[in-house]
Amino acid sequence: MTLVSAKQYAPLKVFDFSEFSEEEKQSALYSLEMDEAYKVFELDNSVSQPNNSSSLLFFNLVKMAEQHYQLLITAHHLIIDGWSTPILLQALFDAYAGNEGAANQLTTAYQDVVMEMAARSTKEAEKGLEGGTHWCHTNYDLCRVKL
Repeated sequence: MTLVSAKQYAPLKVFDFSEFSEEEKQSALYSLEMDEAYKVFELDNSVSQPNNSSSLLFFNLVKMAEQHYQLLITAHHLIIDGWSTPILLQALFDAYAGNEGAANQLTTAYQDVVMEMAARSTKEAEKGLEGGTHWCHTNYDLCRVKL
């Protein structure tokens, strides 16, 4: 079991690529994306010594032009999954729109989402794009959601 401290830091780094040429912007952005994609999370320190380097969530705001920014979010899978990603993004969109209190009005419980997912038909997933996938047919038990 991994413990995650209730008091976590989500560092925000700000980069300004606006003065770069288009080629330099894309290269610098790609480099940043790759650095984040291969980030090593310090799980051992995240509980005992919460700090910027032991966070499980990182934000990078990149200024590409005067009115053009890109937000790169890097998160460990312990805290972000298919259920929580839309919630995080909606909270960010609400905050951006000036409606910061909306994130506190969550009404859907995680258990309800899991039960809904388990109740869905697996036929579409089993069909795949063109009549089925080899992986799903040979590893059928792995394709099904089990609770």
